[in-house]
Amino acid sequence: MKNVLVYADAENEDDMYRPMCNVGGILDQVDTEGPSDECCRVYEQENFMGRRYDFCLYGVDDHGDDYTKYWQADTYGWHNEINSYHCGRKVGIRLCAHPNDTSTTSDKAAVNECRGGNDNVIEDFDRKPFIEGEVVDQADSVWIFKKPRHFAVIYEMPNCQGPSWIAYPNARQRYLQGIPSYGTASTVFEGSWDFYDGSNKFNPEGIAQLNQASSESVRLTPRLEMELFVTTRSTVMDDDHASFFARENAYTLRNFENRVICHEYPTVWYQETTERGERTGISGVYAIKVRQMYMPPEETTPDEDL
Repeated sequence: MKNVLVYADAENEDDMYRPMCNVGGILDQVDTEGPSDECCRVYEQENFMGRRYDFCLYGVDDHGDDYTKYWQADTYGWHNEINSYHCGRKVGIRLCAHPNDTSTTSDKAAVNECRGGNDNVIEDFDRKPFIEGEVVDQADSVWIFKKPRHFAVIYEMPNCQGPSWIAYPNARQRYLQGIPSYGTASTVFEGSWDFYDGSNKFNPEGIAQLNQASSESVRLTPRLEMELFVTTRSTVMDDDHASFFARENAYTLRNFENRVICHEYPTVWYQETTERGERTGISGVYAIKVRQMYMPPEETTPDEDL
């Protein structure tokens, strides 16, 4: 391993190898300061304890929404070391645990093995005191990206935990060509439209969770809504329901608060075994639509006859 400190008398392998590259931190002592606005700080222990390291963007306000940067964590001695993280208010983080624990990945664009929505990937903002799923103590690659104004973070597990990925109301403008610019009343109302469908292979976002209908919760930014298109065992697969977006089973989650809120999906439809292993609590959500809550302009002239 590169850039690690070796403690031969440690009680376990995790404590034996500790990252050499760090910006401070003491075992079993909580970091009460946190990172700067343009950095995500990772920690070798849960609950923001132990050695820590800052991965940063610079001049975030001068860049577009696609501003991102990649690091190979092994290079800095952080192979399988990240157990919690804290991101500043202007950035988000993607962590990828390489399949078979390889030291490098060729997927620096995060569209294959490190794509959001896979079991070995977490995409998120803000802070998390512990990490769940296949990424626990296994992350090898780190991306830091600019935090947009509106987004939805979709999670594999209830209570906004587990593997996660990010959906955007302007997804079509971000990833496709020939789409009208985002910002007019019609584009805001349309939002992501039919972009986030697990069967759309051109879509690099969250394909695994949507294909398996396994996500169960979401965090929404203020004044954002997400429509869930649910398929149950009773859904008829006829010509009128050929698209996941044509399902009669739909439910909308809305955030009316002035802060990011975690929303549980309204119900768990059934359990099933998939190629991804035994799953309990599969939601049946195969497609989603994310958009800002569009409010028509208010009438300013009162009707005196009322």
